[in-house]
Amino acid sequence: MEKKFEGVLKQLSKKNLVYKKIYIIKRLREELPKYIPENLSKNVTVKNYLLKDKIVEIACADNYVKQEILFREKLLLNAINSILENETINRIRIVS
Repeated sequence: MEKKFEGVLKQLSKKNLVYKKIYIIKRLREELPKYIPENLSKNVTVKNYLLKDKIVEIACADNYVKQEILFREKLLLNAINSILENETINRIRIVS
């Protein structure tokens, strides 16, 4: 059922920017923890995606996690861009 919903959401995202944003945030919340070390992934949440600027906003639990995310930003951007076929992410912004 969930795969079917994801397929419908993906089709809708091609026609409507609101659905596109929802689809991208959903995919990033599912896939991003795979590219972050396990001890850090519990403290990281994808909060928002800015369509116009192509920026992903990520919330971190503390400064240590924030520094680790910034240190791995290039690696994470490459992973995110490989997850999203047609969309390119330019930057990661850390929010509280």
